[in-house]
Amino acid sequence: MTFDQILPISASSTPTRGFFTQCLVCEEGEAAKHYGSVCCSGCKGFFRRTVRFHKIYDCPFGKKCNIRKGFFRRTVRFHKVYDCPFGKKCNIRKEFRNCCRACRYAKCLAVGLNPMLVHGDRGMTKIQPIDKRKESSTKFPELPITPPLEEKKIKATTSTISQEIKARLKAAVKKEVDEGYESYQICAIPRTVKIENLSLPLGRLNLISLISTKNVKEISKYYSLVEKIIDNFVDADYVTHSTVDFKVNLDLTALEASEAPRLICERTRIDWSAKHFLTGATLKAVWARTVLGYLDWISFIPEMDEFNTIDKKIMIVGRSIQSLWMVFTHRSAIANAPGILFSGGCFFPRDKNEWINIDSDAVLSCSRTSDIANNELIDEMKELKITDEEFAILKVICFFMPVPQLSKDGFERVQTARRKYTIPQLSKDGFERVQNARRKYTSVLTEHIRMQNIDKPLHEILDRVSRFMLLLPIIERISQLDDDTLGMMAIFNMAGMQTSLTYELHIGKNSGNENPECTLSNPYKRTPILTQL
Repeated sequence: MTFDQILPISASSTPTRGFFTQCLVCEEGEAAKHYGSVCCSGCKGFFRRTVRFHKIYDCPFGKKCNIRKGFFRRTVRFHKVYDCPFGKKCNIRKEFRNCCRACRYAKCLAVGLNPMLVHGDRGMTKIQPIDKRKESSTKFPELPITPPLEEKKIKATTSTISQEIKARLKAAVKKEVDEGYESYQICAIPRTVKIENLSLPLGRLNLISLISTKNVKEISKYYSLVEKIIDNFVDADYVTHSTVDFKVNLDLTALEASEAPRLICERTRIDWSAKHFLTGATLKAVWARTVLGYLDWISFIPEMDEFNTIDKKIMIVGRSIQSLWMVFTHRSAIANAPGILFSGGCFFPRDKNEWINIDSDAVLSCSRTSDIANNELIDEMKELKITDEEFAILKVICFFMPVPQLSKDGFERVQTARRKYTIPQLSKDGFERVQNARRKYTSVLTEHIRMQNIDKPLHEILDRVSRFMLLLPIIERISQLDDDTLGMMAIFNMAGMQTSLTYELHIGKNSGNENPECTLSNPYKRTPILTQL
């Protein structure tokens, strides 16, 4: 549903009387414009509560419910998250629209209701905590209030409204929605929230939703906004995480961490700036905070829901370091930093003469990757002047491991080889899903570049696409070097890096089934290096 397909009446929460239509969610009559789309007052309230209070819903009917009539506002306001046990196939209709909240909220998003337009309560609203022992005093950023449109008295008639008025209303509504969509602030309000919701990945808090999985523009904007959410979402009282007293917990499995990333640490401000050198004392905290951001990021990828549990874990572990280095090098390039940015204001200098001012643990962790990252990635991104949308899609492609097109026989041979050497233990079904996702996002990147350079000749567009794709093998090389270095630091507990999560992300992913007695609770059992020592 686009703005051209509906009559834009008003972007405020108070509809303009006289221009009613059918609710796009539940088909109730006398609907009006709310949150960027058209819905009835009941669905408006449901959507608002879900977004505002991060509610999570579960559909018992395979997400096939037929939604009819009322609930969007409560969903948005209270950030409710719903899950559908019936495969997201509920048929949402008026008579039984309250049967499945998961499908009802999904349909709200599908028809264009925008969570970014849900504002806070006007006046004083006091919410009494149900159980103070389960409440957290953590507060979300201030919710952006929808600015009121210029009040104009429009007389409604049974005939069509003049084209001039319709065009003016459409432009005003579209501008407001676009500004809300691009906002750095997250849909949240200052209030006490349950710690259980904060522990979930950000992708499960209904902050944003990918309405169309085929529209190139929507996909590009979606992943670009995801990057902004990851960088700007804060739920901690700490000013920064690059301090020695910042509390982290890395004695988790990758699967546990992916289900509740905030168990690792609190979400402090990322701060991609070059304020001070990276040190061995802050390396663990910086590593933990960036891994938390990575786990939040993958929760926004729709294709991850299609993997079984085993394949999902393999993907999370196997593509973690590559995804992190994509972020490190990109943020360094756009900030024109004097080295590699690692978040929290920490950076590793490019000038080797400055390395004498850095402690040995920090130098050891970055010295092998510094030259290749600066010369072959950061400099190339600067020269290409990579946009936010291009990077966001390229990062997804990197996560799904691109493979060139081959014949059927060659493709099967490459699949076998890549399963053996790059994603050990990934099932055939999981590998096919990876390939499908890779093809999809490669096409999205190509089409996005073509749309942004419509006046340029084809060979220049193809050249830009190929230069982006050539960055990916370099990322693989850097991640291998980083695995070798951080893996050694984890084994010998240098800079306090000997933890279950660091072992799994840097060492365990390469061990396959050769060491079945090596568990995350005791990751160093029967490790060959330690056995030799």
